[in-house]
Amino acid sequence: MLTGFTLACAGSKTRVDGADGEAIGMTEPGIEQANRTLTDSVIDLPGVSGVGIGECEGGEPCLVVMVAEKTDELLKLIPSSVDGFPVVVEETGAFRALEDE
Repeated sequence: MLTGFTLACAGSKTRVDGADGEAIGMTEPGIEQANRTLTDSVIDLPGVSGVGIGECEGGEPCLVVMVAEKTDELLKLIPSSVDGFPVVVEETGAFRALEDE
């Protein structure tokens, strides 16, 4: 189970925010490279909405792939881990920009 994630990743350590917006941990530098590697390999797949760094059960860092809809076909294309970090696939629905008011 995913307990929090962030899409903005920069610097040697990155704050990971929980669902309530509170900081729940700091990522290690190696996961940022793993995040870039994963992003490069899956972001252009149809149905992938985003990629980020998350915190999974037990407080361990993980990579998160957000998809519009989890399908067996799509899950076969997403690795289960990158550079030793587990990859979690979350069904989020499609992302869309909000209209300006």
